Amino acid sequence: MMKQKSVIHYQLTLCCLVIVLAALTLLIKPYITAWLTPLWLYQLFFFFCINLIIYHLTQKKMQGDAAKFANLYMILTVTKLVLFLSIILIYAFSFPEDAKRFIISFLGYYICFMVFNIINFVKMKKNGK
Repeated sequence: MMKQKSVIHYQLTLCCLVIVLAALTLLIKPYITAWLTPLWLYQLFFFFCINLIIYHLTQKKMQGDAAKFANLYMILTVTKLVLFLSIILIYAFSFPEDAKRFIISFLGYYICFMVFNIINFVKMKKNGK
């Protein structure tokens, strides 16, 4: 029951993060159009999905052996970075006119989600979940 509560809490917190980022983006969009890709909403959804998947994969291993968890976490982190870099490069070469805005938006959201994940991970470790 406690594990299910932490999963629901994470999902709700992640949804709140996406809503806040979308609201902030819409609020400042008129001032940052030179740096914001038209695909920003898809980027938010992409990061939401990736974070949800990684959370569920690591949640299972977090309860067990610390070495197995560390290995899985490192593998997922490297895979995630390769995936992100691939997406950036493919988009940049496919749509060079929007590449700069896409990369800036992507990196901005990446940093927001990375900070969220670090804070969440520290809280989970502190609470022993």
